[in-house]
This record gives sequence, C-alpha cells and structure tokens, in this order.
Amino acid sequence: MFTGAFRLVFLLCLLGIVVHAQFRLTLHRRKIGLKSYSEYSTALNQWREQFHRYKTLKATSKILKAADYGKVKLLNHMNAEYYGEIFLGSPPQRFLVVIDTGSSDLWVPSKQCSFFNLACWIHNKYDHTKSSTYHDVGKEMRISYVTGSMVGRIGEEEVRIGGMLLKNQTFAEAIEEPGMTFVFSEFDGVMGLGFSELAEYGSPVHYNMYHQKLISDFVFSIYLNRDEKDSFGGEILFGGTDETKYNKTTLRYVNLTETTFWQFKLDGMKVGDLKIDLDDVLAIADTGASLIIGETEVINKFYTTIGASVDGADAYVDCDKVDQLPPVEFIIGNQAFRLEGKDYIIKVKSYIFWTKCLIGIAGMELGGEEWILGDVFLGRYYTIFNVTEGRIGFADRLR
Repeated sequence: MFTGAFRLVFLLCLLGIVVHAQFRLTLHRRKIGLKSYSEYSTALNQWREQFHRYKTLKATSKILKAADYGKVKLLNHMNAEYYGEIFLGSPPQRFLVVIDTGSSDLWVPSKQCSFFNLACWIHNKYDHTKSSTYHDVGKEMRISYVTGSMVGRIGEEEVRIGGMLLKNQTFAEAIEEPGMTFVFSEFDGVMGLGFSELAEYGSPVHYNMYHQKLISDFVFSIYLNRDEKDSFGGEILFGGTDETKYNKTTLRYVNLTETTFWQFKLDGMKVGDLKIDLDDVLAIADTGASLIIGETEVINKFYTTIGASVDGADAYVDCDKVDQLPPVEFIIGNQAFRLEGKDYIIKVKSYIFWTKCLIGIAGMELGGEEWILGDVFLGRYYTIFNVTEGRIGFADRLR
C-alpha cells in the first residue's frame, strides 16, 4: 500500500498473536429474574466491570506468556485482508491492524474521532485518557489516500506485539479516516513496515524493535495462508525466519533498488508460452495491497491471452475453467517465480449460490514504470524482508 493515487483502492489486507492461555469464567443461573430497571442496570454495570477486568487480564497475559517470541499470527478475511492484533497503552487497549510493507506509520482510530467518521463508530477506538504511558507529541499527521486523508493526533505510547514491549512508539490516533473502505474493513488501523524514510513522523515499529534490542537481527518474514477457510491465516516473525514454513533450497534474494519501499527490479513476465519484456520496470512487495498491479497495456494483453471477460474495473473467468488457465511467471533476479491459475484467482460470492472468479492481477497507471506485487503474489511465496542488507528474499512456502 502506498501514499499516493492508488493506495486505498487496494488496501485490503494482516495479523494477530494467538497465545494459548486459559481463562475460566464461571456462569451462574439466576433462579429469579430481575424485577426492576434499576436492578437490571446495576447488574449490567457489574457485568461490564467484570468483563473489562477479564479482557485486560487476558490481553496482558496473552502478551507476557507468548511462547513464540517475535511471532504474530495473522487473520485472513477472504484472501483480501491480512491483519492482526496489537495492544496500545497501559492498561493495554486491543486493536486489529493491517501489516503494511507499503507504508511506515502506525495509526488506529481515536476515541476523539469526528462525529462524521463512520469507520470510527464500528471499530475499536484508542482512549489516551485511560493510559498512564501516553505522551502527547503535540503535532498532527496527515496521510493522503485516493478517497481522502487520514488525519490524526501524534503521540508516543507503549506497544505490545509478539511477546515484545516497545517503549515510546510513535503513532497517530485518527480523528478522520478516508472513504468507505475503512468502514467495511475487518481491521481497525494500519501498521506500516516500510523504511523509516517513508514515515510521516517518528520511526516504524520494526525499527524500534531493533533499536530497543528486542530483536537481534533487523529482519522480519511473512507467511500468508491463501486458504481462507483455515483458522490459521498466516504469520509474521520479527527478528528472523521460520524454516518450517518454507523450502530453504528455493530461497532467492534480490537487492533493493532503494531503501524507501521494498522495491526491486522486475525483469520480465511470462504468460504460458508468451514472453513479455519489461524494460526498466520496478516492483514493490506490498502486503497492504490485495492484488498484483501492473501497467494497463500489459495487463490488457494478459487478459486477452487468458480469455478473461472484463466488466468495468473487474476481470474474471468462468470458475469451471480456473484449472485450465496458463501459469504466470515473474522474472526477478534471473529467477522465475511461478503462479498457477488458482494462485491468481480470487473467488468472491456475488450472491448466495453464485461465486465469481476474479483475476487478482489488475491494470493501473501508477505514475511510473512500477508494479505492485501484493498478496496474490506474496501468498504464494514465503517472503523475507532484510532491512540491514537492503534485500528481499522469496522461497516456496510449505503448504
């Protein structure tokens, strides 16, 4: 996901820590019902207080007793959103955030959000008045999207994620959120994992992990599960790689062309037997984008080659023909990275009994010779993001 003209369009994506800590609540059946509104109100307030204490205890314990340090499990919504769990403040307040390698800032909705901010109404909201570790920076952050801008108040706070406790993490509590995408999203906010040069203010979360010596290697790796029916949506590991998740013999690294986005040279593309030369094209590995996005002219040729139907911004094929689609290969660092037809198809239920098979590769003019390799590509490969060495690695993931 980017700041810029296309960023929000494909912001559909990542991550949560799931730790097996047991909590038991004893339920008692009342033999006599509540007799009055005041009795009902008193009982309801007592239940709310008890439940709040339970949630706070559970949130704290889930972090402190994490068995897999630095590892955060992901949630997958329709293969279009990958998001997960973080906790802000003391006592901790829980949020679901997209893990976005195409940006570098952390933000969540604010308790003080605008009345007209619809997304804020139905998502978790951060309340800095309830945190003893909040520090107001006194500045405002604004991030532009195609449908508007995220406007937020900048602060510093404790962040708990993957068994780690980060101190003085810069973030924004959003007062305004852009467009309807965030209204219907499963996640609350965004956690950027790009380079510090992209940050509007302060340092990204993974930079602080390294600088505060919470991880020894300035690396993180991501595994996205494309089986939306599986409760395990994937995971991100800060500080290293999980060798049980990928085939080490297939691992290939490519150097970045610059350390802003996770950007590298894309040498070519092949659709079945058709070779497509791509001159001076750069690609960006972006977990905040659901799709693969490329030059419109090239993508239209791709649609014609595979026999796709185009309806406005959507391209699709008959679901019965998915197994007959030709493979697509992206040439990166003289290595072919292959997607089968089933890998670049996104199945969407249009009606109760009807499924539409959309092509997860779309055309858009990005203002330069650039491609976005989003979750459709990254879901096929285990991806290693190495900040120190300025390179990115791809390996066949173990399904």
